[in-house]
Amino acid sequence: MLAEYRESTLRKLLILNLLILSTFLVSCGSSNPLIGSWEVVPGQKSARFFPCKIITFEKSLSSCAGLAEKVSYEIRKESVIVHGELGISAIYKIISNDKISVEIPYSGRIIFRRVKS
Repeated sequence: MLAEYRESTLRKLLILNLLILSTFLVSCGSSNPLIGSWEVVPGQKSARFFPCKIITFEKSLSSCAGLAEKVSYEIRKESVIVHGELGISAIYKIISNDKISVEIPYSGRIIFRRVKS
């Protein structure tokens, strides 16, 4: 009787832990503020020669100007570091829910706004 009670309790605890873990993993996967498409805010001198007028971030892919690269993300408090598979990383600062910026060496800061779908 006592063994059955322990087994039942352990089974319930295991199920509860699995539910908590799955909820945590789902919430972590959706917390990347970059996911979506972004367009360069017009009129910026620093963006004149930037090849990407629209950049799209997906779960493990970034694309712009018809090119795509596998990426990983390092999410920080006010920025997201995008690490490209080819070894190049970029730090995107979160200005608001609908604006981000990135510093381009020798060009300056480029501001993007979220593309509304």
